[in-house]
Order: sequence, then C-alpha cells, then structure tokens
Amino acid sequence: MSSHNLLRSGKAAAVLLLPCAAPVTAAAENNTPPPPRVLQQLRDAELRQLQSRASEAEIRAEQAERRERDAQLEKLTDQVKQAQNRASTEEQLKLAAQRELFIQQAKAELQNNAYSRLEIITSVSIAFFGILITIIVLIITLRTERAAIAAGRKGIEEIQEQAKESVAEIEKKREEAEAHLTEIRENKIKSDEMRQTQEKSYASASASFSNEVPKSKEDRKTVADSAQEARAKLPRDRTANEFRAIIIDALTEKNWFEMLKAAQQVQLLHEGDDDFAFARFSEAYALGEWGRHEDAITVYGDVIARYGAATEAGLREQVARALVNKGVTLSQLGRHKEEIAVYEKVIKD
Repeated sequence: MSSHNLLRSGKAAAVLLLPCAAPVTAAAENNTPPPPRVLQQLRDAELRQLQSRASEAEIRAEQAERRERDAQLEKLTDQVKQAQNRASTEEQLKLAAQRELFIQQAKAELQNNAYSRLEIITSVSIAFFGILITIIVLIITLRTERAAIAAGRKGIEEIQEQAKESVAEIEKKREEAEAHLTEIRENKIKSDEMRQTQEKSYASASASFSNEVPKSKEDRKTVADSAQEARAKLPRDRTANEFRAIIIDALTEKNWFEMLKAAQQVQLLHEGDDDFAFARFSEAYALGEWGRHEDAITVYGDVIARYGAATEAGLREQVARALVNKGVTLSQLGRHKEEIAVYEKVIKD
C-alpha cells in the first residue's frame, strides 16, 4: 500500500479514535488504567479499520488483475487475426504462382512440339533439294558423255523413280507435319480453354457462396440474429432454414468448426435433396478451408456422384460448384492431371 493511502488510513483512524481519546487521557492524568470496555472499543475499531483496508486492497488487486487479463486477451486476439490474414494472403499468392507455372509449362511444351515439327519439315526439304541438285548434275554429265547415254538414261530413270518415291515420301511427311501442326493448334486452343476454365474456377471457388452470403450490414445482422435464435434451440428442434442461417453466419465469421458441425447435423436431421446437397457442399467447403483437402475432395466427389444426373436447377448448381471446387482443391495439392480431368467435365457439362 502506498504512503499516500497509509496517510489517509491513519487520518481516518485518528478520527475514529477521537471519541475514545478523552477517557484514556483522563485516565492517564489520574494515573489509572482505562476501563476494559474502552480498551475493547479501541481494539474493535482498529480491527474494523484493518479489515476495511484489506478489503479495499483485495478489490484493487482484482481490478488490476482483470485489466491485465483483458489487455493480454485483446493482444492475443489481434495477433491471431493478423496471423490468419497473413496465412490467407500467402495462400492466395501460392495459388497464383501455381497457376502461372502451369500456364508457362503448357506454353513451353507447345513451343517444343512446334520446333520439333519444323525441324522435320526443314530436314525433308533439304533432302528433297539435294536430290534435285543431284539429278541436274547427272543430266549434265550424261549430256557430255555420249558413250554413257544408255547407262545415263537408265540411271536417270532409276533416279527419277527414286525421286518420285522421295517426293511421295516427302508428301507423306508433309501431310504428317500438317496433321501435327493441326494437332498443335488444337492443343493450343484446348490449353487456352483450360486456362480460362481454371481462371473461372478460381473465381468461382472464392465465390461459391456468393448467392447466400449477405451483402449489406442489415442483411448480415438479420442472418446473425436468425442464427443466434437458432443456436438457442436444440439441434433436433431446428428447421433446415435455421441450420442454413447458422452455416451462412459461420461462413461470414470464418468459423469453420461451427460451419462443419452444423452441416453434419443437417445431414442427420433433414432428408430433403436440396437441404442435403447444400449441407454436404458446405461440409466439403469447411473441410477445405480448414486445411483437410483430401477429406474435402472426397465429400465433393460424393455430391457429384449423388446428384450428377439430377435435373433440378438447384441440385445441378450444387454439382457444378462441387466440380469447380474439387478442381481447385486438386490444384492446391499439385494433382494437375486429375484437375484437368475435372475441368474437362466442367467444359462438357
């Protein structure tokens, strides 16, 4: 306790002891001890003062400890939010780098194939011109050598036959080269389509719940209030729409554990296809955001297998979302062949 508080407590004690001071002083002047009743009153007053000061000290200590705990809790909360923001930013940068690497690899492969085809065409052309030059030299030589006319004619016929065969072979290789060039063009078109599909897929994955997530503050408050009312009920008493409000509110707050839990409860308590498909997709999305990518891929596959042949617009939309998000999750795991197969299915559908 500070000297200032001690001083204040001392003054208070002095005030409280004033009523009893006169009898003590009088007893001292008469050289007689104070009565026991007076001594008891003095001891009681001093005891009450000590108890009062101890209570005040405990209260101040509790208040100081509470303020310190609140400050530490607030600091830890800020640190967690900063770490989550940094992790989200790093994940987005990683995905962008993977996408750019995939595009560059595809371009390099296409260029290498084109260069190989051009080398074949160049080699065939050089050989063809070499044969023509040889034929011309032989013709000139035969004209200067009359004695070798017959042999020259035979040689020319043979050379011409070889030339025809060479021309036919060159024509065949030219057709093969054109076929390869056509294949390269088709692969390039397909690569561009895959790249566009991949870019759309990343955008679609980040906006999988764009229709459900409230846009304005008023809508978010309405969803949050509905979710709060639903949480007050037992799970078996909640409707499918109340579970949906809890899932959307958890998505808005990025509370993946609550989102996963609510989605699994919907699957147990409600059997409608629309509700089940929405809950199953929400479960996969929460697993993916939680870092459990393999489990998310499995659940997305279940949605696709269960409702792939459905004709209802709502179920087909859930299947399309599941396909896109499955492709993005496969890309995050580096499983690009499976990712391409999923995107090809998206393009066909």
